[in-house]
Amino acid sequence: MKKVIKIILIILGVLLLIFAVMVGVAIVEEQKLDEIVADLINHEEVDMTIKMKGTYGTIEKMIKIDYKKIYELSNKIATEYNNPIIEKCLSAKNYQSDGPLFTNTRKEFEELKEARKKITDKMLVIVSDKEAKKRIKEYKLDEFDAEVYNRYVGQLRIYVNDLVDEDEKLNDVLDNVIAVLDFLGENKEKWKIEGENIIFDNQDLLDKYNWLTASSKLCTSCKEDVPSA
Repeated sequence: MKKVIKIILIILGVLLLIFAVMVGVAIVEEQKLDEIVADLINHEEVDMTIKMKGTYGTIEKMIKIDYKKIYELSNKIATEYNNPIIEKCLSAKNYQSDGPLFTNTRKEFEELKEARKKITDKMLVIVSDKEAKKRIKEYKLDEFDAEVYNRYVGQLRIYVNDLVDEDEKLNDVLDNVIAVLDFLGENKEKWKIEGENIIFDNQDLLDKYNWLTASSKLCTSCKEDVPSA
């Protein structure tokens, strides 16, 4: 009987040792993944060379594919931020060429907002729970490995949400610019352009215009003036 108990204890000890080794290996592998992901975040570029082996190599590949997609979309949205329409919209030149109704400017603004929304929507899909589950199934991850992968997707989701928040702020700015154009359209007979200056019929209109353009935070190139009473 004592011999049987001794054998059982030995077996349990071996199993516990194997379990401890497995846990230790998992911790080390996750630390390596943490370093790889940190490098992706710090440099905002993706080297698709897979450095890890086995299941962790699979998770590394999945993570890098996700980050690569997000960074490519992020670069596209950055290009949209640099759209010339944003810089020229409240310029004297644009007032002359497209005022007082600003039909072309409004159309370009709507196209800009729509293009950026398509990009941010794609980003949100990539980091969604539904998409993560699809990839987990595609790469046949078990429950433990799926949890590891989901943790990194959660980190990427925070990054994407911050980008979406910034995009919403730009939308607010564009809406403020539209308010300026609306104001100019409503008062189209009460202002004119002389050189690089916009001149209003009275101080009240000028004050309202200055307040609206300050809200837009985009009028950096145009000047305002008003004749003496």
